[in-house]
This record gives sequence, C-alpha cells and structure tokens, in this order.
Amino acid sequence: MNRLTTVLTAVAQHIELCGLTDATHFTAPDLHHDAVIQLASDNLCQSSNQLLTWAATLVDPSAHAWRPPHGHRVHVDIIGTISNDIVVRVYIGVAFDPARFPDLEPDGQQSVGMSVLRAWAAEAVAA
Repeated sequence: MNRLTTVLTAVAQHIELCGLTDATHFTAPDLHHDAVIQLASDNLCQSSNQLLTWAATLVDPSAHAWRPPHGHRVHVDIIGTISNDIVVRVYIGVAFDPARFPDLEPDGQQSVGMSVLRAWAAEAVAA
C-alpha cells in the first residue's frame, strides 16, 4: 500500500471510529502534514468545541493560529498524530478579530493554548 492510500485509509478509519463527522474538506498531503482537514463552521466559539473534540483523539495535539497575508481571516488549527504516525492538521477559518488576536499580524503565527480553546467553547455554551 502506498503512503497516500495509507493516509486516506487511516484518516477515514479515525473519523469513523471517533465519530468525527464535522469534516468538510480533506487534503493529503501538504508540506508538513500527511492530512489536512477543514471543518465547516466559521464561528470561532462554536468551532473551538469541534477542535477540542479532535484534539482529544490525537496524540500530542497542539493548537495554533495563523493569519494569512491578506489579513482578513485567521486559521485556528489542531495538529497531532493518529495511527501509523500520520500527522493531521484540523482547522477552521474565521474572521480576524483584533480583540481575540491583538498581536497576530498578517502572515503571523502564534500558539493557542488548549485552555484558550476551552474558554472560547464555553462562550458558545453561555450564549
């Protein structure tokens, strides 16, 4: 089995076994990840819960924010490993909010703590 088939099979099995049905777009591979999965929502607070759900199924998950060069959006992602040492990036794209990302310049990146994702998710519940 070639690497692409291995990645596609492992990601499909991971999604099915973990009940992660919120993926809307799948790309394999990119320069740093074996698989890239985009989630449907563009609401930061509601999507944070989805990202946390994914994080709970990954080995060594970490969260990041990247603001593309045009500066109008922010990609918030979780990166971690599934079976067969396959590195996946699961992300959402949301409108740039200077109150939430005050130091994130266009084409800039920063780490996002899991506690920050939990706080954003709690805002969705409180709303």
